[in-house]
Amino acid sequence: MRHPDTLKQAFAHTARSLGKTFKYVGSLNGSGNAPMPERNKVVHLAAFFLSSRFSVYAEPSLPTGQGRIDLLVSNRRFTCIFEVETFGEQNPAAILHDAKRIVSYSPKACERIDGIKPDAFWKHGVRWGAVLIQSFAGKEFSEVWSAQIKREFRSKLSQSKLKKQVKKDFMKLASFLKSHKAQVGCEPVCKDIWANDTEQLDLLWAVFSL
Repeated sequence: MRHPDTLKQAFAHTARSLGKTFKYVGSLNGSGNAPMPERNKVVHLAAFFLSSRFSVYAEPSLPTGQGRIDLLVSNRRFTCIFEVETFGEQNPAAILHDAKRIVSYSPKACERIDGIKPDAFWKHGVRWGAVLIQSFAGKEFSEVWSAQIKREFRSKLSQSKLKKQVKKDFMKLASFLKSHKAQVGCEPVCKDIWANDTEQLDLLWAVFSL
């Protein structure tokens, strides 16, 4: 499988899997506008890669004092690291922060006694970074998200009703993603389950090479 195509398949699978879970058990965190905790998306995402025979590792450490990355998957063709967010508010600044954390990642692997170099997997094939967001931030936010690397992004952003600071943060995020030749997209998870004041749940994603 080609690398970006594999990731797109993973995102589509995760959205469908989350949607099935929501439709079966509903929202278990108090209201329809309370997104699933982040671990749920990590579980559904990891399930795709496990079934595709990838090695999967949750929460690998960043350099000292910088916390952990949510998920790493790897095979002999490529490795991808993921940061996963959940928000109801419109917060592109948080996504930019996560994307920069991904770029700074390198394995903090322990020495091995079997003769294999600790970071050998990191040097196999190519490396990708991805951010994945479960969003109740609204249809307009998702549309602007999907336009970030397109020519019409600026006009769509300026014509939107997003808050002024959100627009500024979106410009910074879009600039980062373009500089890293990212691909972006949106997968619908579910709608028409809860009250009319509940926004559609979308799974937003961006992927870029490292």
